[in-house]
Amino acid sequence: MDPKSSAFVIGIVGAAVTLSAYSQTLVSPTQCIGVGLFVLMFGLLVREAQNYRKTDVRENERKKDT
Repeated sequence: MDPKSSAFVIGIVGAAVTLSAYSQTLVSPTQCIGVGLFVLMFGLLVREAQNYRKTDVRENERKKDT
């Protein structure tokens, strides 16, 4: 699975955890929202890391060409 798809799936999981805060009884709503937001931020990190790697590769290719 490519990083873009991975970030999307992680984001969907984070959104589901966040939205389930008031419909489950295992943990408190505050904890559930906190975990959901943490997972969403992790998905964002995965996506941004992919963009950063692409930028690095392009810059390295430009340096080699010159």
